[in-house]
Amino acid sequence: MPATELVIIRHGQTQWNLEARSQGHEDSPLTEEGLEQAERVGRRLASMAIEELYSSDLGRAVGTAQAIAMHTELEIRTDIRLREQSFGIFEGLTVAERQQRYPEAHAAWESNDPNACIPKGESQRQRYDIVIGCLEELAMTHMGQRIAVVTHGGNMNAIMRRCMAVPLDAPRTFAVRNACLNLFQIDGDRWELVTWGDAAHLG
Repeated sequence: MPATELVIIRHGQTQWNLEARSQGHEDSPLTEEGLEQAERVGRRLASMAIEELYSSDLGRAVGTAQAIAMHTELEIRTDIRLREQSFGIFEGLTVAERQQRYPEAHAAWESNDPNACIPKGESQRQRYDIVIGCLEELAMTHMGQRIAVVTHGGNMNAIMRRCMAVPLDAPRTFAVRNACLNLFQIDGDRWELVTWGDAAHLG
């Protein structure tokens, strides 16, 4: 089977990114810098012969995808499976705030147990299974094509772990930056990392 190339992008910077607040399924608007990042990534992708454009349905991802769509003239296909992990009771809170308000749940989350489920939210493993299943389905649907996917930081973490066989309970040792290009090839059940964190378009 011909490999599918996925250009995966984390949304542009949001206000809650600046404030280090958990976003999850809640939304925070793109900052001025985030809007500029979206414009820059859109111009970059316009030169890359992208054939399809997928996005999480959350506002910060759709806002980023809209700039890409304007430059590539592609229709945005939203998919709920590309959402960020649901952080339940942690959403909108900083680390210090959730530690103060929900010490037991915070301790469980900080234990790196991938099966620890945030109250009213999801576990890391649940989100991993959802997003990896979604991307493998897209790769099968678009065999031999290059597609762009706008998603979230937690999902970028899951994708890198899938590609590099990093256990879910291992500490993260790589950065996940806003609006960078991350290129992967999927050929059946084989994932290959081509480029991670390409920020040339961001200046």
